[in-house]
Amino acid sequence: MKDRKLLCLLLCLWGAGCANRLADAQVVAGASGLQQAEIQTDIFRITSFSRHSEGVAPTVVYIEGDGFAWVTASQPSSDPTPKHALGLRLASLDPAPNVVYLARPCQFTPQDKACRVDYWTSKRFSEEVIASLNEAINQSAGKQGIHLVGYSGGGAIAALIAARRDDVLSLRTVAGNLDPTELNLYHHVSPLTGSLDPMKVAARLSRLPQRHWVGDKDEVVPPFIAENFIKAQKQPSCAILQHAPQATHEQGWEDVWVLEVRGLVPTCVGE
Repeated sequence: MKDRKLLCLLLCLWGAGCANRLADAQVVAGASGLQQAEIQTDIFRITSFSRHSEGVAPTVVYIEGDGFAWVTASQPSSDPTPKHALGLRLASLDPAPNVVYLARPCQFTPQDKACRVDYWTSKRFSEEVIASLNEAINQSAGKQGIHLVGYSGGGAIAALIAARRDDVLSLRTVAGNLDPTELNLYHHVSPLTGSLDPMKVAARLSRLPQRHWVGDKDEVVPPFIAENFIKAQKQPSCAILQHAPQATHEQGWEDVWVLEVRGLVPTCVGE
């Protein structure tokens, strides 16, 4: 087992500096009692950090953003492991007794044989990705229901997963890419190919309690993206748009989240 871990570490170092990013993630997770594990799904090996201390409580599941997917606007990265794992940092601030953080496929595991560049570029919301993360939730969460939280592209995945499960108690997104088609048009980049569209499941979530956080200074995923998602729900009495006036796409969210996790989970209006 030690030899295998050493080999994985050396491969990571050889690949793209993943070891330093993993070490940083381990420090963040360890400070809040989140333990690292790798979850083997039918397709991908998913890195997780989790804490389970109360069997009868729901599990709060955090899904990471797209990570270091691109070196430039036209050059994909060889390793999508995030340099600043904001999804993990938000999870580490959550005092809930049962917390699970899930990295995206190939983050922290670029040596996984299933990894291909398109799984963190054009196919980052593909059926394979959604199914694997859904399977990882099945293996890591308890049986008392789940609260889903997704950061950036993880918001799209959280919405797509919520639409196919019957145990989701709430959905929260932070700077969530909930309308990839319009976002790509806004940035004048090519549309995704091979990916699922969270907008197509928005109406299905109209009775699910939701809170969608947007940064008023976010130039990567502007607030209108979440607004589109809420409007697509037709009767969005359960979806709240929450503004963070000083937040950009990557900055200012830890302060917001300290207050968010101290409050109540989303509920539908009138319930």
